Amino acid sequence: MAARRGAARGAVSGHGLAPPQRPGQDIKQVPGLGYYKFHANAQTWLAARHTCTKERAHLLIVNSDDEFATVKSIWDNYPNLFQDWRNDYVHIGITDLAEEGNFTTMFGEPMNMTGYARWGNGEPSHGKAANCGRLSRTGQLFDSYCTNVLAFFCEQ
Repeated sequence: MAARRGAARGAVSGHGLAPPQRPGQDIKQVPGLGYYKFHANAQTWLAARHTCTKERAHLLIVNSDDEFATVKSIWDNYPNLFQDWRNDYVHIGITDLAEEGNFTTMFGEPMNMTGYARWGNGEPSHGKAANCGRLSRTGQLFDSYCTNVLAFFCEQ
């Protein structure tokens, strides 16, 4: 976890770490946790990942109950994004694209090392076709089709 967060938060410059850039607006800083930006403009998982990368961030990876509570408080400001099941989910930075059935963070970190692996009942459940992760408003993780168009969080 420390390596992922360190890599996401700063880049080596000279002899030390350069402070991370905070591009754009609507970024919420939460001391001790990080920086979060909610994107209501729904995209596929890969497009969302690309958007976060352009912002020098990454798709949200939940590491604790406190972090879930933080993103939930931001998400609660958007109660009616969609009029269907998509209203209750966001893309997150977990996938089994590298090895079918073995969900890891997009940095290759095993789920049991993230500090938060609260899968929904029977999840992951969609077999070979569902290779990306989503988070529910209730805090559960689900496998998801990468082509689903959902809102998402970028995290630094």
